[in-house]
Amino acid sequence: RRDIGLNTIFLNVENNDNAQFYKDLGQYGEGAIIESRFSPYVAPVGPVADAQDAFKKAYFKKFGSYPDMMGASTYEGVFIAAQATENAGTTDKVAVRQALATLKMPQVIEAMKDQTISFSPDFRESSFDLWMEQLEFDTAAGETRPKIVWPDNLKTQEFVLPSWYVAGSP
Repeated sequence: RRDIGLNTIFLNVENNDNAQFYKDLGQYGEGAIIESRFSPYVAPVGPVADAQDAFKKAYFKKFGSYPDMMGASTYEGVFIAAQATENAGTTDKVAVRQALATLKMPQVIEAMKDQTISFSPDFRESSFDLWMEQLEFDTAAGETRPKIVWPDNLKTQEFVLPSWYVAGSP
């Protein structure tokens, strides 16, 4: 993008945070930002880091590639469904749905607020600890790699404003 005069930082969303995205970006992703909650190449500091690393290693061993955010969410969803079914004491869908409404369980591989998976009563949303990643070009990999730069409790390094960035650039 800089070769055509776009001296700005691009923002990407979490569904892009997968190994193919980094391969496709090559050097052109350097400096970009991704909002995410799971990445194939970085884990947040804190209690969920070991669980994420173990999941990534096991996934790679079985499938020969790294999981992405959607794979991590699906994996975690199986644990949530199992816990709700156990809490309901039955596989009856109405009882399981009611058990989901009051479910509180430890985070599995995605960083959650208060390290707990639960759902809001209004929209049944869970509260993730989202983070922002900054991409750096890794010459050994020939691709960009993410570094978590925000929030402070999850970051792996400080945000660095690229030297080529021009404020107000198109």
